[in-house]
Amino acid sequence: MTFEIDRYKWSSKRLMLEDIDWDEVPKHHLPADAIESMLYMMDIETHTVIFLSELLVSKACMDPVITSFLSIWAYEEMYHGEAFAKFLRAYGVQVAEDRPKQVRLQEGFHRATSVMTVLFGSYLLPFFPAIYLTIGATNELTTLTGYQQLIRRSRHPVLTTMVARIIKQERVHYAFYRSQAERLMRDSEVTRRAVRWVMTKRFRAVGEGVKSAEDVDHLALFLFGGPDGRTAVRSIDDGIGRLPGLDGVNLLERLLDRAESRFGVPSTRGFSPLDVAV
Repeated sequence: MTFEIDRYKWSSKRLMLEDIDWDEVPKHHLPADAIESMLYMMDIETHTVIFLSELLVSKACMDPVITSFLSIWAYEEMYHGEAFAKFLRAYGVQVAEDRPKQVRLQEGFHRATSVMTVLFGSYLLPFFPAIYLTIGATNELTTLTGYQQLIRRSRHPVLTTMVARIIKQERVHYAFYRSQAERLMRDSEVTRRAVRWVMTKRFRAVGEGVKSAEDVDHLALFLFGGPDGRTAVRSIDDGIGRLPGLDGVNLLERLLDRAESRFGVPSTRGFSPLDVAV
């Protein structure tokens, strides 16, 4: 898989929502869990610029291709967060203007330690870029699959239109992370082993750390509960498992198992795709 960075730079643009009829938003009911999910998604999308601040001190940013991508990635993700905020306000949900600030303040000293860890770790570990890119690929694939599940769970026509446009950009983000991770892992056994160890032992779901593990598990059960959700989770693991050295890691399925266990939900692990109603 290759990624054409020049094409991405010249074709990228902010999320276009001028044609959305926001007056239609409150006319269609949403489950309470869908609203909670969108608040989570909004918080993480608007937090992207903070994640970027970590990456910019890392050795990975010596690569001009990566820095070109990150500059556009953060810009596009900001508008994803703004879109969720606008939708929620149109639905009648109170979203404070300073909510991003409050989310950032909750991290406290953890933010400084995280930046320092990335700074020193990236220079001490030659395979750090591969680790970062693999985590990025996993997060982007999880995000776009979660958005697809949000559409299915909500069945809200305006939300469907908006989120489908976000998914289109998230697919491009995933393509970049995956292609770059694959490039770095393909020819190095040491890198493959290191990435596999980190993904198996240290991986956390997208947003975990900014959000609590309980918040993550609650979101997972809404988006990925039931046989169809289990199938979606396995599709994520299958996609990441095709990266060199990562076959069988099953990261997201283990996280879904954790969520089901935390909330005492009967396990769906035994379901197969044939159990999902068409």
